[in-house]
Amino acid sequence: MTAAVPHVIDGLYCYCHCSEHSSHYSLLECFQTDHAARCDICMSEATIAYEMSQDGASLSDIRDEADRTFGS
Repeated sequence: MTAAVPHVIDGLYCYCHCSEHSSHYSLLECFQTDHAARCDICMSEATIAYEMSQDGASLSDIRDEADRTFGS
């Protein structure tokens, strides 16, 4: 899934806040390690990003959806 849209996944902040505890730059880094395999937030956010990108959504639209879904 993420291999199909790495440019989208790399453009997203990861809402499990791994930038704070694992020094990840973007959601893509979660999938370059084993972190995403055990994190429901990473998997859910990537699924949303993949599905929306397949429907033609822009990165901005995908970010907005991630903010609505996972933001506080």
